Amino acid sequence: MARFADPHRCPDCGSAILPGQPACTACDLPLAGELAQRLYRTLVTADDLVAELRASARRPVPASTSASLVPGRSASSTVPGRSASSTVSDAGVGPMAGTTSGPVRRKGLSAASVPKILLGLGAVCVLVAALVFLAVTWSVMGVGGRTATLVGLTLFCGLLAAWLARHDLRGGAEALALVALGLLTLDIFGARDAGWLGDVSDATFLVVIGLVLVLAGGGAAVAVRRTPARALISAELVAGLGTAAAAIGVATLPGISGSAGLVAAVILGGAVVLASVRLDLGWTSVSASVVTALTWLALLGSALDRATAHPDFGTLWLDLDGWPFLAAAALVGTLTLVDRLPVAARVGAAAVTYAVLVLALSVPVSDEGSTAVAGAAAGVLAFTAALCWWAPPQWRPTGLVVQVFAGLVILGYGLGLVLSSAQRLAEAASADWAGGLTGRLSPLTTGSSLPAPWLLPLMVLALLLTFVTVVQLVPDQVTAQMRLRLTPAAAARVGVLVLAVTVVVTLSLFSVPVWSVVVAGAVIAVALAGWWMRTGSLLTVIASASFLAGAVVVSGYDDLLMALTLSLAVLVAAMVHLRATQPETSAMAGAVLTTALAGSTWTWGQLAGVTD
Repeated sequence: MARFADPHRCPDCGSAILPGQPACTACDLPLAGELAQRLYRTLVTADDLVAELRASARRPVPASTSASLVPGRSASSTVPGRSASSTVSDAGVGPMAGTTSGPVRRKGLSAASVPKILLGLGAVCVLVAALVFLAVTWSVMGVGGRTATLVGLTLFCGLLAAWLARHDLRGGAEALALVALGLLTLDIFGARDAGWLGDVSDATFLVVIGLVLVLAGGGAAVAVRRTPARALISAELVAGLGTAAAAIGVATLPGISGSAGLVAAVILGGAVVLASVRLDLGWTSVSASVVTALTWLALLGSALDRATAHPDFGTLWLDLDGWPFLAAAALVGTLTLVDRLPVAARVGAAAVTYAVLVLALSVPVSDEGSTAVAGAAAGVLAFTAALCWWAPPQWRPTGLVVQVFAGLVILGYGLGLVLSSAQRLAEAASADWAGGLTGRLSPLTTGSSLPAPWLLPLMVLALLLTFVTVVQLVPDQVTAQMRLRLTPAAAARVGVLVLAVTVVVTLSLFSVPVWSVVVAGAVIAVALAGWWMRTGSLLTVIASASFLAGAVVVSGYDDLLMALTLSLAVLVAAMVHLRATQPETSAMAGAVLTTALAGSTWTWGQLAGVTD
């Protein structure tokens, strides 16, 4: 059987050639070099495939399914270097019965895997030998000799890593590059111990070693792209570690205050992130971003520490002692100007910037008591709601961070006031007719734990405005799928009910007559019942019944007050029972009517002195 790989014939024209001949004498085809060796290996592979095809052919294939083995050649054409008798006929080509049409998979290691493994093992052996030599001779060498030895080992490992990368030995290149960068770190320590760097402080030394690692790691990661290895992840990560070392060094440099050093460290980290993004060093950009974010958090912590030490407005802003807040906000705010960043990242940066500014302005209020804190939080919520309402749609989430934290403050104080109101009303209701029409609720002694009661309506109004703006951020598809679509009419009903509850709760927090709270609840119940007659909303009639029930419970403070309240409940229940169009509503109103009528009759009987 003729072969494609014939060492005695030219692979192009088929002329006879001599071993070691640099080129074909007939067609001048070069026969030496890497490219010629690759061609010969390919022809050897072709011979192996032909042998496998012949071995797998057990029966002839019909001529209708035949095809040429070589694309672009006819079945009768000859291959250079082969006789016409060795050409493949139409019947012996193409997909054969019992065989797959795809490429034949070869088992075992490929031809290129063996040298890769051997070279990797050789690199490991060389490294181990160098470490053994260094361990044996380290004690007999001076400082200069040790440093020179480390420098030599560093250069050797670096050159060996470059050689492995050029030969597409990625694993060995990664390992030796990491060893070389580690030895480079030891070189710098050795140079310092030898006195070659002069009398430098620890912070300055950290800056030097960090910058060296950033430049060396980043340079190696960029240079390896010209080789078949294409990337060195270890070098990129070392550049990120160098960024951390340099940031720590800059933040602790002598002569620079803590906040100023942290600002410089954030700027340094941002510069490394920008450079790594421009150079497409993914792992360096990620690690440097983490370092920069942690440094920025340290700057914010330093600003809070300075502000809490002197929280008064004059020291913080008139004396510019709160400048770290402005610096932290400005550093994050610059990200909103980067057009290449995604819109979500820019909006997030704007949200953090706004949150830092609000925090800076709120620090002087933190020592002024709960009323000042709650008032400031309500004002911030109202201002943020207006700001987000008028902002472009894509920038409306900017105030979300502030709204969450300020809303939690308002909710905490509001819940405290509601619980205090419930406790006071429960005490009045448990009097068992022992009170009188002139009786008052006990004065509220909040101290510094709860804000002033008059602030509660403003707090609730700020929460309602915030709720409206936050709901606008939810996509329509989500609200439609979850059936949470809030129409203006539904929002108005919910807002009116919340404000009505707020009025009763706020009134009960003052030392007012008990009857005034009962009258307020009863008036709201009647108003809601009238609203129900116009709208027919089930939520409205349920709220009316709830207010009326609360008024009846609190009216237990006095017998006459309860009798009057129950009589009003009879009238309202009768009106709802007669006007209701839905059977469920009518039945519920009828049950309330029966209960209220029985209670009213019994109470008026007690007042009239009628005994059982």
